Amino acid sequence: MKSLTIRSYTSQDAAVIAEWFTDERSMHRWCADCFDTFPLPPEMLNRYYDSHTGEIYPFMALDGDKMVGHFFLKCTDRENVRICFVVLDPAFRGQGYGKAIMQAALAYAFDTLQARTAALAVFDNNPDAYHCYISVGFREETPTPPPSYTVMGEKWTCRSMEMSRIDWRNLTMDVYKEFAGQENVTVVPCWKNAEMLLLPDTDEDTYTWYWHELDGHRYERISSSNRGNGNHTAVFRKDGITYTLSYTAFERTCRLIRDPDTDLPSRIIAYPKVPVLVTQMRLLYACADCGMAYLIRMGDGRFAVIDSGMGEHEEPEHLLELMQAQNVRDGKPVIAVWFFTHPHIDHYNTFVNLMERHRDEIVLESVAYNWPTREMAKGFSDLTRFDALMETLTETKKITPRDGWTFMFPGVHFHILYTCEDLYPAPFANINDTSMVMQMTVENSVDYTVRRVLWMGDASAAASEYLVKKYDREVLECEIMQVGHHGYWGGSDALHRIVDAEVLLWPCPDFWYQVITKWDCNRYLVESEKVHTIYVAGQQEVVLNLDESIEPVDPYPETGSPVLYQEDFSDTSVYHKAWSSVTGGRTGYRGMGIDIEPGVCHLSAGEAWSVLEWVQPGRMTDSYVLTFRAKRTGGEGQTAIFWNHPTPTEWSDDAVLPLDLPSDPCTVELTADALAGKAILTIDGQPVREMAYMPADKHGLYLLLQNAEIDVYEITVKAIG
Repeated sequence: MKSLTIRSYTSQDAAVIAEWFTDERSMHRWCADCFDTFPLPPEMLNRYYDSHTGEIYPFMALDGDKMVGHFFLKCTDRENVRICFVVLDPAFRGQGYGKAIMQAALAYAFDTLQARTAALAVFDNNPDAYHCYISVGFREETPTPPPSYTVMGEKWTCRSMEMSRIDWRNLTMDVYKEFAGQENVTVVPCWKNAEMLLLPDTDEDTYTWYWHELDGHRYERISSSNRGNGNHTAVFRKDGITYTLSYTAFERTCRLIRDPDTDLPSRIIAYPKVPVLVTQMRLLYACADCGMAYLIRMGDGRFAVIDSGMGEHEEPEHLLELMQAQNVRDGKPVIAVWFFTHPHIDHYNTFVNLMERHRDEIVLESVAYNWPTREMAKGFSDLTRFDALMETLTETKKITPRDGWTFMFPGVHFHILYTCEDLYPAPFANINDTSMVMQMTVENSVDYTVRRVLWMGDASAAASEYLVKKYDREVLECEIMQVGHHGYWGGSDALHRIVDAEVLLWPCPDFWYQVITKWDCNRYLVESEKVHTIYVAGQQEVVLNLDESIEPVDPYPETGSPVLYQEDFSDTSVYHKAWSSVTGGRTGYRGMGIDIEPGVCHLSAGEAWSVLEWVQPGRMTDSYVLTFRAKRTGGEGQTAIFWNHPTPTEWSDDAVLPLDLPSDPCTVELTADALAGKAILTIDGQPVREMAYMPADKHGLYLLLQNAEIDVYEITVKAIG
């Protein structure tokens, strides 16, 4: 709202005020029958005020040094004030100045003069003024008969309006300041310009009292929810500022967050018109072992996106293709909301690349993310490009979600279960624990039955512990769960047992999946009899139609062909290759450089080992022939095949077959015959090495490079026997 200052009227102001009336009718709406000359002579206004000295108090309203309006106060007795002659410079109409003038007049009447009531009258033929007075809290009185005046030969009737000092206090009371004045309140700076008041050792009654204070003092109530176990959240808005009031039962803590910058989430309540689709995008994991990207087509055909991945090679283009293929609306795909769980590049970089390359091919209605402050958490990715992009999205709503908020779309609701403020004011030992956690409820478009999905982002130990303490099984149990932090010590056994999912969306590369399923943190997920389907983002892309039941799917279905894998690089898309680089963790490996031209793939590695997963363990048979044509193009380091071992994340010298590639193209062939119990490696038909062979469990085929550059022309893997 505009904030104005007022000063006492001077005789020089009369000429300015007189110019604000462009016709006689508008002048009489202002002064009734007090003046009978138009245009209004300035000296006539001055004589009027001089004749009422000591009875009325005329003021000018200013915005900086600009005079924008005028009014006077008339003291009918010691406790009652009338507000009269309210006028606004026509140049400032429609900008909130009328309301601001009334606020200034009321503040002087009640705070300075200590009036008990303030009253005014407005003509029936002045509806704009009437609605302005209603908006600041005046109530219409109904005197009998209503007052009237004869003006310009016409009978004009008036409406009498009044406000009490109690009403004024209720309307202008700052509940946030009152909350801040409580003993034991901690003030915690939040992201952007938001601030949180934390009141510990309290109870549900305190929350209820402040709920009524906000609700009764002209704060607009946006939503109010109860998430079970005595946990409550309500969202209010006033003067463009959003207030989130919450109570967490297990902590016995009230929070009140004041945010002047956030937009509000969508709250469209409607039945779905089309089936809701959930897509776990297959990611390359070529330069990092992390990242996740989920596309949800909602019941009205718009999309929600959760995170996005590293944006490697053609990943942004593939995400765009998915949206275009699933789009059932006319025109471009519309993204209703894009969620970002936390400030790590593997969760937002595809978004940045997509918007930089293809902004004109989509409509982005809103983004939703809530970062911690730099003082609360360390380990941010470089957000320079992300922040710069956000500055350019002037038509996109920017939403900072809070725990307890709900985003409502046709057929899909996103319930925010956890945000970084839940663990404030303690700093975060692990920035992954600042990840936003959401529960998605989905209505079937046929019979409107509800299914639930838990989105964990990278939430780890501290966030998981908080969720378990705050919510019970009734809230957390979900049919589908996205595994937290890619399964790298993300969730906890306690959380997994409460969620008790049937379907897991596991955003990790295939090579790590072979290892982390053996870790204690994931034991319940892989041993639970209730889990019947696991989709691994590095193995396959999956589209779930939530109108239908989810059946187990083999990521490596039988094809009936002896060819297990074949590539001639006629397709230059890296994304279309079933490859990933073995990186991350404690491996010490670095992503392999990949560049494809028609008919040839250029591969390169620096001083550290780079490992490329050519054929995933699930695609392999015990007996096979690997054939590929390649040549060395640079570097003095090593080239090798890593074979017959579960994963190169667990190094074994016995699994390394060195290759001395010439500078001219050659044919490398590895024949592994389980029945014969031997394997032979040849280059251009010449034996290089013969070995005893007994197939290892879940073995794949990998290419190793270290300080080397090679060109590969074709690859074939065939089953034998």
